[in-house]
Amino acid sequence: MTNKKNQTSVYTGKIILKIAVTCSLSWEIGKLLGSAHPYLAPLSVILCMKSTLTQSLHFAMNRMVGTVIGVAFTAIVLIFFPKPNALILGLLIFAGLWIAKGLRRNQIVSEQLAITILLVLVFEPKSGNYIVDRLRDTSVGILLAVIIQLYVFPANYKKEIKKMIIPFTNQLSELFRRTAGWVHRGCHKDEGERLTQEIKHFLEMSQNTDKSLMEMNKNMKYYPFSAQKYRTITGYQKQLNSWRDAIMYLECTVKTVGKWSTTGLMSNMDRKNCSKQLKEIGEFFHHQAETLEAIRGEMAIEPFNMYVKPIFLHICLPEQINSPPFNIVFYQDTLDLVRSLNEINKL
Repeated sequence: MTNKKNQTSVYTGKIILKIAVTCSLSWEIGKLLGSAHPYLAPLSVILCMKSTLTQSLHFAMNRMVGTVIGVAFTAIVLIFFPKPNALILGLLIFAGLWIAKGLRRNQIVSEQLAITILLVLVFEPKSGNYIVDRLRDTSVGILLAVIIQLYVFPANYKKEIKKMIIPFTNQLSELFRRTAGWVHRGCHKDEGERLTQEIKHFLEMSQNTDKSLMEMNKNMKYYPFSAQKYRTITGYQKQLNSWRDAIMYLECTVKTVGKWSTTGLMSNMDRKNCSKQLKEIGEFFHHQAETLEAIRGEMAIEPFNMYVKPIFLHICLPEQINSPPFNIVFYQDTLDLVRSLNEINKL
């Protein structure tokens, strides 16, 4: 559910503003603390401030680990080789990267370690205080980046969820409506194959939506006073599981009803009732989307605000079992889905 704009834009306007302000602030703090290399603080800000808090924390922690290991390792070597050369640089980076590999650190740690070794070898012999400045200013930049991410223009996850959930439920509703139309028109094979492909694609989209919700949940645990938001996202993850069940139900239904139709045992009344049932399930999801879109304010995306009228069964247990029993399979699958959706709808 990502649009072209999100794919081509690295930062949002808020992130750009945060980076610019935090860079200026960290530079001044570095100077106030007596740094001769105050640019190191905004450098950390630029590197560590990512689109999400989890990404920022991940990079910040690994940058600090790589910096500390690189500084400690290079400081020891400079005691014995105060005038480094190209050979020493190569050997240091080689050894440092092997240390990172041995400690099973990720690529970010290895990169930061190698960069630290290079810069410490270049600047420490000239200034004599680069090591202290690098450790202090890197810490300043990292701390400011994380604090600003937490407290200044924090991510509006309620708004993001609403942008994901409403189109998702509308698309799910549309798939049910189109499947109902396909059944009503006679379950033509070519149209059924196209529907199957669309349903599979939509199932993949639901997995991406689930990943987005999981990422939001990871971010939420770092924000103060976020228990309610955490519960909201968890609630939508449960809703998403039921929606995914509905998608898989549609996939099975297209196969079942398609085969049922080819047997010649599917009566006009069967076709009418199947179509009516699928249409009503689609209306259920459409009403959920409408309910969310109509409610304003902070409570607009709470899962319990999605309550709509329950789904009614328009099919009944067949009196005669077909062979193969496609009518029984369709009835049981539909009964299970309707019960599941109505139960979650009450929560």
